[in-house]
Amino acid sequence: MHAAIYVQHLLGSGHLVRMRLLASALHAAGSRVTLISGGSFPGDAEYEVIRLPVLKTRPGDFLTLLDHDERPVDDDWKAARRDRLVACLEALRPDLLILETWPFGRRQLEFEILPMLDCVTGWSRPPLLVTSIRDVLQQRTRVRRMEALDRVRQYLSLVLVHGDPALLDLSPSFPEHRDIACPIRYTGYMDQEAGPQQTSEGRDEVIVSAGGGAVGDHLLATAAEAALEQTERRWRILVGPRVSEARLRDWQSLRCDRLIVEPNRADFSAMLTHCHASVSQFGYNTAVDLLRANCPSVVVPYESDGETEQATRARIFADKGRVRVLRETDLSAGTLLAEVTRASRDALVRDFPRVQLNGAENTVGILQRLHQRMRP
Repeated sequence: MHAAIYVQHLLGSGHLVRMRLLASALHAAGSRVTLISGGSFPGDAEYEVIRLPVLKTRPGDFLTLLDHDERPVDDDWKAARRDRLVACLEALRPDLLILETWPFGRRQLEFEILPMLDCVTGWSRPPLLVTSIRDVLQQRTRVRRMEALDRVRQYLSLVLVHGDPALLDLSPSFPEHRDIACPIRYTGYMDQEAGPQQTSEGRDEVIVSAGGGAVGDHLLATAAEAALEQTERRWRILVGPRVSEARLRDWQSLRCDRLIVEPNRADFSAMLTHCHASVSQFGYNTAVDLLRANCPSVVVPYESDGETEQATRARIFADKGRVRVLRETDLSAGTLLAEVTRASRDALVRDFPRVQLNGAENTVGILQRLHQRMRP
């Protein structure tokens, strides 16, 4: 089976992280894999990677598409990228084409997605078309949700939801999920490789993180302020690659034995297992980290610019006793200190459902069975 994966991350890195996990799992299971992406791609891969021209956005503006130099792209630029994408698919002729998020999001990329799909569906042996989505979708208007249902009906054979319905199904973020015309398969959460399994670092510390750091400056700055206001324990702030070097130097200049500021670490997951508490935003990959570590957690979901995904996930997790939530609008050094105290004091709920974290392996099995059934 030859699987092609199309993914475009515009701001954070979580979309690409999930698709790289899936690509690695498919490759390990013996499939030929081609991952097509138009953004930064750190490290090497054991499967084929096709890099489209870089496309990204700025925080707060997901409609203005920018090139590598952060200049708005024009119609000629879009046409050139579209033609390259279509030519790639024509040359590859995969058995399976996996889309990430679309049609439940990524509408701003339809300048290339729709021509790609119209191309492949015209082949004498078209690929099976599958979409891959997170446990929670960005909330849309009813009109937009109806458009997504129409696109599913027109193009797709399967919707993969990388979550566990024992914890959270699609209903909070897509009320019409029962009207999706093709099968829906919940895969479990996509747990990335955890890195080193043991470390002496981080024990009894408050570990503060914001993923790649594209939209976490306010949280990290407030955490630094909170660390300096207390005397009980060390706070460790992990800074993502999207935070400027100047900002990192500013925080590191706050010399105090109660505060460490450093770049993200490979042993982050191991540190969470014995920390005093975790403080973070609440994107998909962070949620998986916290599920695995089972540590006291304060989450500050990103809600600016109309974003709803993290807040929806946080509300469900909090209702089940798994995290404490501090709204961005309420975030200050004082409120953060108070929530960390409450999180570390309150025992985690013991009847919290066991959640599947083997989503990549489950997805491989689902796709193999789909291929065997529909392409015998």
